[in-house]
Amino acid sequence: MPEPLTILVVEDNADDTLLLKLAFAEAGPNAQVRFVRDGSQAMEYLRGAPPFNQRAEHPVPNVLVLDLNMPLMDGFEVLRWLQQQPASDRITAVVFSGTCCQADTDRALALGAKLCLEKPLDFRQLVEFAKGILEQDLARTDSAAAA
Repeated sequence: MPEPLTILVVEDNADDTLLLKLAFAEAGPNAQVRFVRDGSQAMEYLRGAPPFNQRAEHPVPNVLVLDLNMPLMDGFEVLRWLQQQPASDRITAVVFSGTCCQADTDRALALGAKLCLEKPLDFRQLVEFAKGILEQDLARTDSAAAA
């Protein structure tokens, strides 16, 4: 049986964080969803630095859902840093931002993001986003386990 899916969401807006928590809860119980509030905290989490050094409590994520516009360190800086990490190929990065113009999309994809999506205004679309994340990664995990 494969390890449970872990998703790390990097989001500085408290309202968006709450909506994403609700959306992932409604999408299904197939994942452990963790939240951090900025790029700097995301790097600490991914490195396993305190307070994220207990991996049973803070497992390495399979999926990184990343806002672009954040204080301290933006999403592009996180993607650039992640690209330089040895195990970065095990983490699927998805940019999920309030503004995702073509230049931002191109830059995020060049830095290793698999998708760049604009945050929907409708909660049902947010739930569909969460379901898509769960289904895409679970399908990848199931096919890898079957091979």
